[in-house]
Amino acid sequence: MACLESAFLAHVSARLGTAPSLDREAQRGVAQLLKHGAPARLVGDSLYLGQVMPLAKTGRWNFVAPQRLFEPFPEESVGEAPLPGGSLSGKREEFLRGFDRLDPVARAVLEFEVPAKAVYRNGGELLFVGAYRDYFGPMLSPLGIHVYASEDVCGNPEARVRFRHLSLSALEMGLRIFFGDSAARLCMVRGILTDRQSNALHKAGYHGVGFPLGRLKVHGGRATPRSTVAHDAGHALQWSLRVPAWMRVAAGLLYDSALVALSKKQRDHRMDALGDLELGEIADLQDTLDTIREGLPVPTYACLLADFARRMDAEFPDTYESLDLARFRARLLSTVLSLRGR
Repeated sequence: MACLESAFLAHVSARLGTAPSLDREAQRGVAQLLKHGAPARLVGDSLYLGQVMPLAKTGRWNFVAPQRLFEPFPEESVGEAPLPGGSLSGKREEFLRGFDRLDPVARAVLEFEVPAKAVYRNGGELLFVGAYRDYFGPMLSPLGIHVYASEDVCGNPEARVRFRHLSLSALEMGLRIFFGDSAARLCMVRGILTDRQSNALHKAGYHGVGFPLGRLKVHGGRATPRSTVAHDAGHALQWSLRVPAWMRVAAGLLYDSALVALSKKQRDHRMDALGDLELGEIADLQDTLDTIREGLPVPTYACLLADFARRMDAEFPDTYESLDLARFRARLLSTVLSLRGR
């Protein structure tokens, strides 16, 4: 992780003056942090805010007190609380108090309202609005944290979309408070986060956030730098809420086994499955294995599973307390033995 964040800081330092996604004021702010040796997280906070500001300035915007996060938007529909039992009020109060301990850069909450056409008229912002619509909005609102709302855009050219922007430091603090040991820690990474980096970080208990500094193409379409940052941060929230810590490690171990057991051609055909970004429950991990298995020779798949089982045994001792993990290991071993019997 330290190596990745050092590379991130060096990349930002080298490319800051030519980053088209930042205006002069934002560049000066990031430069000052770099000059004073600020940690990667704080540089990431300043860089992310600087990337979001140009979008905010296409509409109405203002910096608001953190307490505003707990005020629902008029158009917002709030889902059911995803945490089991008990009152969330204590955690909300702890989250609010935590802002006082953050650096002023990380403490900033930016509220802005923009025309829907500003985020939908081209593909460049689809990842950004998608992160808020699919992750931050529905996953944070049940906790009492309100960051996204949209008017009905169908047949309404004047529709507005509303956002409240949190720094990555504030998001990570919230993940830790609300999800405890299940919370994903964040790691700043230069450019687009690769599957290999993502899986290596998952094994270490981190979730990567990629920081490209210029316009880029993702899955064949255009994307703004702020879009990829929001997308990766949204996945960190999703994983904290839905993916047990052991499963994140298992996903990384499976990726390592695929690197060993599969040829490059075989891996290329299965990269979507091996990217493992959509895990939500143990069935998804099994689905990933089933997807990888399609079209593979039985000996190759047996070799992959045997290596995966070996890595799991080395990573998780028998004393590791998780019924889901125990069931998955038993099913994995049973599959390995059945394949060896063929």
